[in-house]
Amino acid sequence: MTGTLSQKLSKGEDIMCETYLDKFKQEMEPAKKIYTEEIKKLAENYDFLGEMKIREEPDIDTQDYVYVFKNLNGTSEEVLDKTLKEMYIHMKAFSKANGINEFCRNAIISLDGDFDEYY
Repeated sequence: MTGTLSQKLSKGEDIMCETYLDKFKQEMEPAKKIYTEEIKKLAENYDFLGEMKIREEPDIDTQDYVYVFKNLNGTSEEVLDKTLKEMYIHMKAFSKANGINEFCRNAIISLDGDFDEYY
């Protein structure tokens, strides 16, 4: 399996072309699982947060992971803002303690009233 790309192609060898984004997503998968499990547990502390969906927003070589929670009962913006700050603080500390800081830098939490518009 050595040789130049053109030599490999002329021999009919399989060429796996992995992008930087593919590599990033693969490297982030274990951290995504850890982060997702923790944020689900954290959300259980807030009775006004319902279903959570994850939207992935790819860029050239990285990807943002947007955690969108449904606001169940029209909770005020003030309470949602306070909750969002609490969640960010908790998840930042959790990520640092669990060695997933890089994932945390690409994670966005949204307590959005227009939950269904995202999907």
